[in-house]
Amino acid sequence: MPSCNALQQYGHSKGVVMMDKDNVVWLLHSTPKFPEGDESNNFYPESGKRYAQIFMCVTLPSDKSAQIAQHLKDINAHIFKKHNPEKLLKKDSSNIKRTLPYHEDLLSSGGLKFTRFVKQISKKRDPEGDLYVTIADTLQTNLSIQTWRSDPEESGKRPLFKTGEKNELVTIMSVKTDAGEWSHKCDHSKWCVSDIQNWMCVGDSNREPSQFERPGGALCINSKPVADA
Repeated sequence: MPSCNALQQYGHSKGVVMMDKDNVVWLLHSTPKFPEGDESNNFYPESGKRYAQIFMCVTLPSDKSAQIAQHLKDINAHIFKKHNPEKLLKKDSSNIKRTLPYHEDLLSSGGLKFTRFVKQISKKRDPEGDLYVTIADTLQTNLSIQTWRSDPEESGKRPLFKTGEKNELVTIMSVKTDAGEWSHKCDHSKWCVSDIQNWMCVGDSNREPSQFERPGGALCINSKPVADA
C-alpha cells in the first residue's frame, strides 16, 4: 500500500473498466472504496452512503480500450484490483497521436459524443493545475462546477482567465433535486456543466489548491438533455 505522500503522485480517480471482445464499459464515479471487494453482491461501502456521489457509465467499442488505457496512464491511476487474463485492455497505446491539451473525442456504442480530458499543468496556460481550467480552456465556455468542500474564498480567487476570451468558472454552493438538497460540504460528487454547447463532465479532482498538483482528468458528454438536467 503506498504511503500518504506517495498517493499524492497518483490521480484522485475512482472507477472501473470492464471489457469483452466487443465492448468496453467505462464507469467513472466519486465514491471512495467502490467497489469494495468482489466476493458478494454487497460491494457498496457504507462510507459511500453518507454524502452525495456521482456516476457516469459509457459503453464503447472494444477498439477504444487503448484510449482508456492511455487516459489511466496519463492521470497515473492507482490500480488496486485487476483481472485481465486475456490482456484485453492493452497498455501499449504509443501509436495514439497525443496533442495538447490531451483531450480526445470518443463516440459511444449508442452514437453519443464524449470527450476525455487530462489535466494540464503549464506555466503558460494554468500554472496551478486546475482541471476545470483545462476543460473550460478547451471547450471555450463558462463552467459551473460542483466539487467536494469547494472553498469559495480559495477556488473563487481567480474566476476569470483569458484564452482570447474570458471564461468564468463558477463554484456551485448547493444542489437541490427531487431527491434532496446537498451543500458543497456534504456533496462528494465532482462535475461541471457548460453554459453553451451542452457539455456535462464528470471529473476526478476537487477544485481545491491541495489537489492542483495531482494528476487528474474528466469524461464529458455532449448532450442537451444531460446538460439541461
